[in-house]
Amino acid sequence: MPRILIAENNFSTVESLIHTFGDRRLDLEYDVCSSHNHAVSKAFHSPPRYQMVISNVHLAEVNDFLLLKHNRNVQPLVPFVVTASGSETESSRRALEEGAFDFITTPLVYEQTVSTILLAL
Repeated sequence: MPRILIAENNFSTVESLIHTFGDRRLDLEYDVCSSHNHAVSKAFHSPPRYQMVISNVHLAEVNDFLLLKHNRNVQPLVPFVVTASGSETESSRRALEEGAFDFITTPLVYEQTVSTILLAL
């Protein structure tokens, strides 16, 4: 069963993701972190390893792409999907340039979210 790390500081986005997993009956396990440091400790310093990371582009206070860059260095084969509001097109574009697999706009668009997750896995 695939295991996903959700690194997201917006509770409504987390709820929407979890609701989407349930509605679509996606057979996934997931952990949720609401801070950059917690996400780093979960993703890179302790088992279990994740098959995908979904993260808010603005999770780290200092550098928006710090977790993405860390993921690329430590586990480059693990897809990294960024969440960003529809108005953050520049951040989404830059995340793709920095190595993100794809991005999901918030508020979540159900079919886009499911499609991106299934494609990443």
